[in-house]
Amino acid sequence: MDRTEKIITRVTGLDKDLLNTRGQITFDNVLSCLYENSDVVWFPTETDGIMVYDAKSGEVKYIRKELEKKSSLSGNFILDVLKDRYGNIWVATNSGGLDVYCPTDRQFTIHSNEKLKAQKMHVAQGTYAINHFAVSNVSDNIIIAHGGGATVYNAATGQSELLDVRSAYLEALRRNPALEKYNHNNPNFVAAVFETGNIYVLGTYIGQARYNSVTAKYDFSKLSLSGGFYPAEYTGADKILLMGVKENPADQSLGRSVPYIAEYSVSSQSEKKLIDLPLKLETGEDANYQYFEKIDSLNYFIGSSRNSFMIYDKEQNLLKTFSAKESLSNFPDENIKPLHVDNYGLVWMATESGLYGFDYRNGQTFNILPELELEENDVIRCLTRDKNGILWIGLKYDLVRYNPDTKEVFRFTKEHGFDGGGFTERYLRRHNRDEVIMPCSYGLLMFDPKRITFHTSTPSVFISDIIIDKDTLNVESRNQFLSQANELKYNQNFITIEFASDLLYASEGKIYEYRLIGLDSAWTRVMNQNKVNYTNLGSGEYEFQVRCMDGYDNMSETVSFSFVINKPFWWQWWFLLIEIFVLAGSVIFYIDLRERNLKKSREQLKKAVAIRTQEVSEKVIQIEAQKSIIEVKNKELTDSINYAKGIQNTLLANRDLLKKNLPDHMIFFKPKDIVSGDFYWAAKSEDAFYLAVCDSTGHGVPGAFMSLLNIRYLNEAIVEKNIQSPNIVLDYVRNQLIENLAFNGTKDGMDGTLIKFDYNSNILTYASAQNSPVLVRNGEAKLLPADKMPIGGGYLNEPFQPHQVVLKEGDVVYFYTDGYPDQFGGPRGGKMKHANLINFLVSIHHLPLLEQHIRLDQHLSAWKGDLEQLDDILLVAVKARGILN
Repeated sequence: MDRTEKIITRVTGLDKDLLNTRGQITFDNVLSCLYENSDVVWFPTETDGIMVYDAKSGEVKYIRKELEKKSSLSGNFILDVLKDRYGNIWVATNSGGLDVYCPTDRQFTIHSNEKLKAQKMHVAQGTYAINHFAVSNVSDNIIIAHGGGATVYNAATGQSELLDVRSAYLEALRRNPALEKYNHNNPNFVAAVFETGNIYVLGTYIGQARYNSVTAKYDFSKLSLSGGFYPAEYTGADKILLMGVKENPADQSLGRSVPYIAEYSVSSQSEKKLIDLPLKLETGEDANYQYFEKIDSLNYFIGSSRNSFMIYDKEQNLLKTFSAKESLSNFPDENIKPLHVDNYGLVWMATESGLYGFDYRNGQTFNILPELELEENDVIRCLTRDKNGILWIGLKYDLVRYNPDTKEVFRFTKEHGFDGGGFTERYLRRHNRDEVIMPCSYGLLMFDPKRITFHTSTPSVFISDIIIDKDTLNVESRNQFLSQANELKYNQNFITIEFASDLLYASEGKIYEYRLIGLDSAWTRVMNQNKVNYTNLGSGEYEFQVRCMDGYDNMSETVSFSFVINKPFWWQWWFLLIEIFVLAGSVIFYIDLRERNLKKSREQLKKAVAIRTQEVSEKVIQIEAQKSIIEVKNKELTDSINYAKGIQNTLLANRDLLKKNLPDHMIFFKPKDIVSGDFYWAAKSEDAFYLAVCDSTGHGVPGAFMSLLNIRYLNEAIVEKNIQSPNIVLDYVRNQLIENLAFNGTKDGMDGTLIKFDYNSNILTYASAQNSPVLVRNGEAKLLPADKMPIGGGYLNEPFQPHQVVLKEGDVVYFYTDGYPDQFGGPRGGKMKHANLINFLVSIHHLPLLEQHIRLDQHLSAWKGDLEQLDDILLVAVKARGILN
């Protein structure tokens, strides 16, 4: 009821013919209601399960007993519904069952094959129904290709329309027998679909077919013996880039058609061929083109085989092949299975040994499979990336959520209420919808990633029973035992403790952790086990502690109680006193007997002691002399290193030079030892100022020697040889290092960034090896690009790339080595990591640079705690205001 408009609206999900003549519901008699949240209401009924009404969308759904689904209701007569503080909804039915629906279960929606009118390719073989699907970028439609044609499913209305290409073709063949030459055993197979206005263009085994959704008519005028086209991409309002096939004059069979890439005009239905695709690949195998998708406005991904793939450059009209034999792609095996191209320009693919992201811009890959912590027999079947950058990975039964930024992994299983298993091996194309869409054996799994929530309520735990030597304490005795320190006899040392939690239902079960201080050195973890037995405990003081954790790692507070087990009588003081007296008498007698014999040997012992004392005294004199020599040598060595530190400091960037050319800058420098492998160096030319922030191989004395060598080559390149481009300077330094250090076969060198500040503009030019600078502008951080190779031998020998940044007033640019983010510390003793450092820099970037220096020092000290500094630490900040003269 809308109280403002005073309008009452009937809510029902039943068809109109289920209402009687007065408009009343005939059998879904609503008994009560339960608010899941401010928008969603649950209505239990007598005969039709639970009606769930979403007031925001107006959508009505039913939860009923379904024999084919194990997770459905136990009965359709609902007695009552109740929501607990963890968000779980408990349902009581007249069948004697008690069902629990956790919040996760209601966040995933499966649109069944029956609802989508999707038919299997080969029913006898049990082939999956959904072959391909495409998401429209111009409407709410999802177009699904399957064995029975194609289905247009409208996600807004929930309605499905079946496009039966085969029936329409047979009807057209009856009117035009000339179409017989294009006949195929399965004209309903659709390889790709794109939508323009009310026209659907379908690529089938018999060529291109067009369907008009307004007139409900098909157009088969573009049929060909070679078939249709593969997936296509919009490049403009009227232009589509597609992969098609044409007849091979040498072999006019479907299997030997020539593939090509063309630009297609929707309005004129004409194609402009851009490039032919080879039938034989560079690897020597036959091409098998199945995937075609845009990476960016100029580059397209083409899946060509299980051993390789291609990148098509539209601007240059060129193809480049990548395979395991390519040194840049660095795949460990050739069993490549493309999965997805995301909005970040990365191609995701699985192999037998990993899950890789491939960046076509530099040809590099990275393997995230170890971070996913999958089980040994898990197989990745499909993958997609949502608009927030989160990867969703479909396994055989489970769904894995992976955040590439925080490395967080969460696996949704049936224990979490996830019942969308049976993911099929499919390549998933990106789309503009907010939902994640993934195919499974039941149909299409759809969900909104923003609504995937996790339990945050903290469970509680309590002691439910205490049994001492088979004697169970009653409630009063147990409460008294828990509230005070208790003393037990020495033979009351067989204790059983039972505990429980208010978390009646938990995804993946409840996890208990317990320990007995005085016996256990660490926590013991058990799942769904709420009892522990202690047998034959020794005398002493004990404290029992227990806590509970749910499936989302929410931990309860620790509950504890103390008790003491007394010593037996033979360990009591009075018994020990008697034993002492008896023992003392025996000892006195024995001593008296032995004393006379000892007197004789005592004199001999005195003489021996005197001789030995003299020898020891002489040894002490020798040791003292050696100690004095070692102390002198150690002082000489320390003085030498301190003198070397003075020499190294003179070679670092002069403070006056930095202050004159970079008025607003800050240097945070903490060497691990007296001398450092990290260094900052500056030089000035007529029109520019150069600043280097570098990390030489090693630290201490070896690192210092490398830093002197690196400074020498930087000075030689810029000051002596007048090389002005930072990237060419780094190329020169690398060549000098390789040439002069090649004799020892090492990979010594450095990581670092060389920056050029132009006096005539607000442009910062730099080249960087490994270390990516960070630009903070208006409270947001941007990680600037860097070459993923060091300056030295034994690595990739590609030229370093120049980069430019146009600075604005208030910008702060940070250059740092890996010492700060690699420092161990924090509550878990792990690395700080780059993401945490960048977040901290964003939080302090608005402060004066001197204050930032103080905050960085405090932050590092708090993080490190009592741990040793791991490496040299160097961080340089430059604020855009006042950079240029």
